[in-house]
This record gives sequence, structure tokens and C-alpha cells, in this order.
Amino acid sequence: MAFDILSPSEQVAAHLRQLIQQGQWGAQLPGTPALSRETGIDRKTITGAIQILEQQGWLISQGAGRPRRIVRTGAAQPTGLRITILNYEERVRHQLYAHQLVSQLQAAGHTVSYSKRSLVEMGMQLDKVIEYVQDNPADVWIPTSASRDILEWFARQPFPSIALFGRRRGVNIAGVGPDKIETLCSLTEQLIGWGHRRIVLFSREERHVHTLGLQERRFAETLEAHGIHTGSYSLPRWQSTAAGFNACLDSYFQVTPPTALIIEESQFFVAALLELSRRGMRVPEQISLFCTDDDLVFEMCDPYVSCISWPSEPVVNHIVKWVQHVSRGKISRKQVHTPAKIVEGGTIGPV
Repeated sequence: MAFDILSPSEQVAAHLRQLIQQGQWGAQLPGTPALSRETGIDRKTITGAIQILEQQGWLISQGAGRPRRIVRTGAAQPTGLRITILNYEERVRHQLYAHQLVSQLQAAGHTVSYSKRSLVEMGMQLDKVIEYVQDNPADVWIPTSASRDILEWFARQPFPSIALFGRRRGVNIAGVGPDKIETLCSLTEQLIGWGHRRIVLFSREERHVHTLGLQERRFAETLEAHGIHTGSYSLPRWQSTAAGFNACLDSYFQVTPPTALIIEESQFFVAALLELSRRGMRVPEQISLFCTDDDLVFEMCDPYVSCISWPSEPVVNHIVKWVQHVSRGKISRKQVHTPAKIVEGGTIGPV
């Protein structure tokens, strides 16, 4: 039996909804400070609960600084939309942010499904994506970690789309994701300050197509600013599979081994850790290892894995709010970049 785990804001929203149905308040909901005092719940959680009730149609905003109007029947809820999340790969649907996103969209009355084929399964090929989208119509599409040409195609379509991660910068499409670029540059500066000169960034192959992604360009610029030559050594192109990753990693230890590896995604990080262990290399004494994403599996690591961490709530909340605007006929192409930070952990250190 499957269970839905409600966030604190979802639990408070359910409680407030029950009070509304019982006639606890009149035509207007008390403000956030008053509700916080009355319930003993922090304002951030109350604010999240109010946003959920607005999405569900129980409350209507009357402008900044004014109390929300109560709609007891929830009749103000917009017509539900058919939403398809276009997976980058199958494991996307198992991520915490994906569960939160689906739960909140469904709570707002929308029908949400994952694509039966992922972008990886389709080889990130635009013609296959076009065929799939045309054969599986939806009111709203959420492409996840898509390449630039795929996002440019979505941007030209009559139906609304919002890019979740991916090479969205500079594309005329709504988008959201953590801003990891400055964080990655700060990490690179830190590694250089510790004496590292042979730093390698492993990023997915689609981030090298046509032109380097902005994240990769800024990484290269940071190295060059410190007199470190960049090229295929620092930014390798490799096939984003287990075999491709291991072959690329193995090639580094044939001539001049790196002193630091920066790796996208936890599955490749674990693969690198296993390979280094097989070679008898100690982390971080002999080589530093860093992941550009946090992962629940790192909770069981001691010391904690050095990584970039970002909260999922701002990402999820932005998509839910964007979808609600779409359901009311308000389509925005604004892109939002949410905060990210370095978790230093215990897998990086001086040369």
C-alpha cells in the first residue's frame, strides 16, 4: 500500500481547510501573523499552507497586504490541466522534488503523469521527442534537464511549457532550477587555493553539444583566470553511460591523473568512488571528489560527501504557481534561478 507523506504546509493547509468548512472565520482569512499566533505554527509554514489553499481555490488573494477572501466550496478552483513531466531518465520520478511536485499539482486539481519514454531513452534526439509529444498530447509540458535544441522547440509550440533544469538560459521558455554556476566557481577557486591544478569537471554529453553550457564555460574561465589551461582534459566529452564514464575515468589514470574530480549526479559520483577504491586511492588525501548535486544516499556517508545542495521547495513552489497562472490564462516565460550552496563535507581537501 502506498502512502502520501504530507509536508508541514500541506498538513496545516488541510487543518485550515477543515476550519474554513466549519465556519471558523467569516468572509476573510486572518493574516499570516494572526494565524501564526493563534496556532503556534511558524509563519513560513503558514504562508506555504495559504498558497496551497489558494491553488485549491479555497482562498482568493485581494492584493498585497490585504486578507484573503474565503471561498467555502472551493468553487474558485481553476479547471484542472493535463500535465506531463518529460523525464530526463527513469529515476527522475523517484526524486524527492518530483514527489513534492506531483503531490502539490494533484492537490491543486491537475492530472499529472510522467512520460512513458525518457529523454535518455530517446537519445536526446529532437525528432523522437517531437514524435512522442505529438502522439501524447497534454495541456502543459515540463521537460526535465533537456538539451537546448529540445527546449527551443518547446518554446515555439502553442502549448505552455516550463523547463525544469536543463540548458534553459537564453531560451524563450519559462524555467526554474538552482543557480549552481557561482557555487561551482567558488568551489573551483577553493580547490585552486588548495593547490589543485588538474581539476576535471564531468558533465553530461549534451552540455557539450554545439557550444559548452554556461556552467562549463564559467568553470573554464575560472581555471584560465588562474593560468590553468583548459580543454579536453578539464572538460572531457564522454558517453553518459556507466561504460562511457568508466572508460573516460580510466583514461585519466594512464598518463597524468587529476587531483580533483567534480562530477554531476550521484550515480556517477558513486561510480567514481568505487573506481578510486579499486585503484587503492584515498579520498581526499590523494584525490578530491565533489558532486554537483546532493542526494539522500549521502546521509549515510561518514564523512558527508562534498557537494552542492539546494532546497527543492522554491523550485516546486514556482512550478505550481506557474501552472496555476496558466490555468487562468496567464502564461509567463520568466526564468527563476533558486539559491544553491556548497556543503564542504569530507571528500575534498588540499593537494
